[in-house]
Amino acid sequence: MIATGSSIAMIFGLPLGRVVGLALGWRMTFLSLAVIAFLALVFLWRVFPPLSKQEPFSLRELPTLFHNPLTRGIFILSLLFATAYFTTYSFIEPFLATVAGFAPTSITWTLMVLGLCGFLGSVLFSRLYGLHRCLVLRSGVIGLFIALLVFLPAAAFTPTILACCMLLGTISTMFNVAMQAELIRGCSRTDAPVAMSIFSGIFNVGIGNGTFLSGYLAADGALPNIGFFGAAIASFAVLYLFAFYLPAIQKMASR
Repeated sequence: MIATGSSIAMIFGLPLGRVVGLALGWRMTFLSLAVIAFLALVFLWRVFPPLSKQEPFSLRELPTLFHNPLTRGIFILSLLFATAYFTTYSFIEPFLATVAGFAPTSITWTLMVLGLCGFLGSVLFSRLYGLHRCLVLRSGVIGLFIALLVFLPAAAFTPTILACCMLLGTISTMFNVAMQAELIRGCSRTDAPVAMSIFSGIFNVGIGNGTFLSGYLAADGALPNIGFFGAAIASFAVLYLFAFYLPAIQKMASR
């Protein structure tokens, strides 16, 4: 549930920030962020109880996380997935405005629908992951590749680009939560918090990579092609999943 909340909040952040920015100016968007962050800090301080210390994690144990093929695979897949996704998502607003020809109000509603589909991704994860673990992983990576590959052609028609955005919102949450579930599943109780912290850092590196790439493409006049570039990166995630990660799962399951 925590991972789902984080994923959905990340998707909802863009449309909500856009609503505030359009109504009150972009400075109020950042002021709102500061106020919400302060309220979250107060909430943590007042509500959460102090935790007892657990067995410490030594820096000498850090290489063992990367020697684990499942942990290493999750880190690589997450980096590729986040980079591919945010190569397109970071500049989805100007894409919808200039390429798909959406009005400002339509863009806001489209992004809200994309965010709502994150709840659907969470439901699909909760229903499918326990019984069809590999299906969830395959669907997330292949779904991302297909959605990004057809992003530009889909922009020719409102229903198709809306369906494409809905697919992106669904699979992004489903896959992100699945990756964190994979970490919990593949790590010891002592290693899991450290692995989750590393995962968060790597995912944010992917966000930065995707945003940097799409910013460069937009500045170079290639904004319509951000989907194709994202799909190219997603293709490496597909190859890695089938060539390395899924075989590692099967190998460990057979032991």
